[in-house]
Amino acid sequence: MIQFECTVYDQHGIRQVVTINSTTEEAAKRKLVEAGYSVAKVVEISEKKGTSLFAKNRLTLEQLEFFSAQMSLLLGNGLKLDEALELLQKVAVEKNIKFVVGKMLNQVREGHPLSGALESRWGFDKLYVSLVQIGESSGNISDVFAGIAADLKFKKALAGKVKQAVSYPILVLVFCTLAILFVFNVVIPRMSVLFENQENLPWYTEVMLASANFVTTYQWLMLPLVVAIPALLIQLKRRPELKASIDTALIHIPMVSQLIRMLERIRYSSAMFLTIKSGISVERAMQYSAKVIKNIVLQRQAEAAEMKVRQGNALASSFKQTLIYDEIHTGLIEVGERSGDLESIFKEITEREQFNFDALVTRFTALLEPALIMLMAGIVGSVVVVMLMSIIAVQDIGF
Repeated sequence: MIQFECTVYDQHGIRQVVTINSTTEEAAKRKLVEAGYSVAKVVEISEKKGTSLFAKNRLTLEQLEFFSAQMSLLLGNGLKLDEALELLQKVAVEKNIKFVVGKMLNQVREGHPLSGALESRWGFDKLYVSLVQIGESSGNISDVFAGIAADLKFKKALAGKVKQAVSYPILVLVFCTLAILFVFNVVIPRMSVLFENQENLPWYTEVMLASANFVTTYQWLMLPLVVAIPALLIQLKRRPELKASIDTALIHIPMVSQLIRMLERIRYSSAMFLTIKSGISVERAMQYSAKVIKNIVLQRQAEAAEMKVRQGNALASSFKQTLIYDEIHTGLIEVGERSGDLESIFKEITEREQFNFDALVTRFTALLEPALIMLMAGIVGSVVVVMLMSIIAVQDIGF
């Protein structure tokens, strides 16, 4: 089945945009005419062509949260799975969502489970698929979607706050860089005539003139490097051996290590809460939750902890030998083991760490802004001071 986005007019002349699944464009037009519509335009919703850097039709975090929340609402109000997908396809605004939901609808109507239609290339990770599969088998898929939506909502809010917090330092960096380029390309070349035919110039004047000459000569070669280096790093990080080396190095950098461990702790604890809440065993919950950890070192430690639990060791003692949880958290987990309420414990850890991570990011960015301003002001100020000292030195030589 092919998806078509159709612009039609009803019997009252009201313009509508509807999505229809059909085998051909002509068959889609016939269906619309039989339904009483006047067809203005029919456009096929095709799959986007991606590259190695940009996945095809991959849903964003916001789109995943929208999909999960709407599915929870529709299924919770008694709609069947195919009816919910069909309605969601109609109300979705983004063509990306329309395409993905349409593909899911076709597979569901062919008899496949929804979990089998959630492909990773569309942005659904293994934990998401596993949770939906658990919801299908247990019959509480609406509650599963609600839990997933709440987790994605926090991640979306946190990502937005981080972007907002770092936007100002980036803006300051851009303007200071432009100011430095203006000084090196306009101010210093015009003032360099003062130093022509001068002998025994101070060393700082020679450094300033050499720096300006270097910038004006090679700045157009440096710009492509600024763009190419991040793209190259992204490609290199896809290599497992290089990613493992980078993750190992990051986990030992003091400030960075704290941020990474806290972020991975949130991911893992949230996954443990969602999976245990869905009614599966602790061992399987650990197996699914380990897959959401991005850092290779911590992921391997989580997998090792899972093996120890399968061998009969206690959950808290298994986590004590990892960097994921500290003594306070393992103490809480031990309490949850004894009371039989691990679901509440992991929920508590997730909420506490989300609050702590939010505060840490805010404090980090608050310190980053003045440090960046001072750095750039120091660079620009140093150039100005060197220029003034050079002018004074030339005048002294003239006398």
